[in-house]
Amino acid sequence: MAHAHEARDAAVDALRARYASKVTALQDKVRRAEQAVAREQAQATQATMDTAISLGGALLGALLGRGKLSGTVGRVGTAARGAGRAAQQRGDVARAQETLEELRAQEAALAETVRQEAEALAARHESQRDEVEAVAVRAKAADVRWCWWRWPGSPSPAETPPCRRRHAGGAMPAARPP
Repeated sequence: MAHAHEARDAAVDALRARYASKVTALQDKVRRAEQAVAREQAQATQATMDTAISLGGALLGALLGRGKLSGTVGRVGTAARGAGRAAQQRGDVARAQETLEELRAQEAALAETVRQEAEALAARHESQRDEVEAVAVRAKAADVRWCWWRWPGSPSPAETPPCRRRHAGGAMPAARPP
């Protein structure tokens, strides 16, 4: 039976080795996609913050400024362009998250393929399993060895005559108090 288990384990190890490069490459793509999502989220947050600061500066300049309308219009235009960049960054975040979800789905599909093939290998090797038959073996009196139980304070087996060592009649000697 050990041979069937060893053959199955070797086949499963070979299967895993065959898929190892694909699994590693896909895990690397997932890792890079996670980094891209984090980078895009940071850029979107920064773009939103820049737009808010620019718009706030334009509004404060219009309210507290000296009345130059052209400068205020320029600042509002810059804030509007910043809002467009922020919206574009949010779109980049959504695309990066979609890519990440697709890669994770591919990773799950590959893991499922490996699992199914490993189960198929195990089933194939299970059918080749060695049959084990139970056989009852009766012990013979000649095969049984007598043992000596030494109680504290009792003599060693070498000091005891052979008839005592075998405990004639199969009975153990009475226990002596320590």
